[in-house]
Amino acid sequence: VVDKLKKDIFKVAGKSLKSRLIVGTGKYKNFSETAKAVQASGADMVTVAVRRVNILDKKKPILTDYLNPKKIIFLPNTAGCYSGDEALRTLRLAREMGGWKLVKLEVLGDKKTLYPNMIETIKSTKILVKEGFKVMVYCTDDPLLAKKLEDNGASAIMPLASPIGSGLGLQNKINISLIIKQSKVPVIVDALKILKIPIIELHISNIYNREEFRHKSLISKVAKGVICGFGAEGYIMSLKAMNKLLKNEN
Repeated sequence: VVDKLKKDIFKVAGKSLKSRLIVGTGKYKNFSETAKAVQASGADMVTVAVRRVNILDKKKPILTDYLNPKKIIFLPNTAGCYSGDEALRTLRLAREMGGWKLVKLEVLGDKKTLYPNMIETIKSTKILVKEGFKVMVYCTDDPLLAKKLEDNGASAIMPLASPIGSGLGLQNKINISLIIKQSKVPVIVDALKILKIPIIELHISNIYNREEFRHKSLISKVAKGVICGFGAEGYIMSLKAMNKLLKNEN
C-alpha cells in the first residue's frame, strides 16, 4: 500500500512528498512508540503541536531524538492557540530552537467547534510570511478569505471541509471547489468520505479505557473497520488489512 502511494508525488512549499499521509505526533505512550508509528505509516511529514509535544527542551525526552528531522519533515503547528499573539510566539520559538520555517498556522476561535478565528489568522499569516516563514494555513471554507490568505503569501490553504473529527466528507462542495479553482497553492482537505479507497479507523490507544467522550466514533460510519489499543503495531495491522481490501477490490 505504501509503495503505491509513494508513486504520487505531492509538492508543497518547495517540499516533495511521496506520501499524502500527514501523521500527528501527539497522544502516543512515548516517543519510541511515536517513531514506530510514523515509520510504519510511510508518511514523509508529521505535525507537531509545539505547545504539547516537546521539540524544544533538551533536558527532557525530545521528539528529535526519535525522529530525524533530516529524514521526516516536521510541521510545527499552533494547536491550542486562541490568539494571533499566542500563535506567533509559539512559531517564533520553534524557529529559534529548531530552525523550522515551514509551519502550520491554527488560530482557533471556539473551543467546542475548533473553528478558526479568521481575522487573527489572516493577520498572523501576513506577519509570519514577512518574517520568512512558509505558512500552511487552517481556515474556513470561505473562498474570499482563502484568496486573502494566498494573496498574503500562504504556502498552502487548509480549509475546514466538515466538522473536525466527523469523517463526514465535504459538506460544502461548492465553496471547496471554488477555492481549488482559484488557488495557485496546494489546497489540503481532511475529508475521509470523498476517498475512493477503503478507510480503516485506527486508534493507537484503547479508547474505551479513556475518557467517556472518546468512546463515540464518528469516523467509523465511513470506515471498513476499526483497530484500537495496539499502539504502533496498529499501523502494521491496518496496512495489512488495507492491502487485503485493495487486492479484493482489484
